[in-house]
Amino acid sequence: MRVLALSSYGGTGGSELTFAAFLEHRPKHVEARALLVSDGPLTEVLAGIGIETAAGTGYEGRPTAAALGRFARSLGGLLDRDRPDVVWAMGQKGALLAAGACRAKGVPLVWHKVDFSWDRSLAKPVALAVDGVVAVSEAVAEALGPLRGKLLG
Repeated sequence: MRVLALSSYGGTGGSELTFAAFLEHRPKHVEARALLVSDGPLTEVLAGIGIETAAGTGYEGRPTAAALGRFARSLGGLLDRDRPDVVWAMGQKGALLAAGACRAKGVPLVWHKVDFSWDRSLAKPVALAVDGVVAVSEAVAEALGPLRGKLLG
């Protein structure tokens, strides 16, 4: 199985270090490559565990419509080239940016919901745009409301 692991940020906060730990301890049959929405020290952490990593530029802060389109085009090319079986997006920003390209290319997208950021305005729309959701806790999953049926596991 080929997974494109997408991190919303390139820093080394809690969710990013968890992202690296998941990749380091993934099952042997899972081939993984990482894409970071923006570059940072996580690139070095992933290189240290043997994960090939690419990073975007110009996606800091809130995504604009232009950034969404640019990211979708770039990701679409990457999906065509690498042909992953699934995209795993850690964080809301990564899931939001990846949704269009994944849908257009027919690649399933799983959102790993790690916090409460923008829950009032974005949790449900992002959940509608992805194929499944993994939440770090019941409290984080509550924002999905009637879309909790998309929870995996």
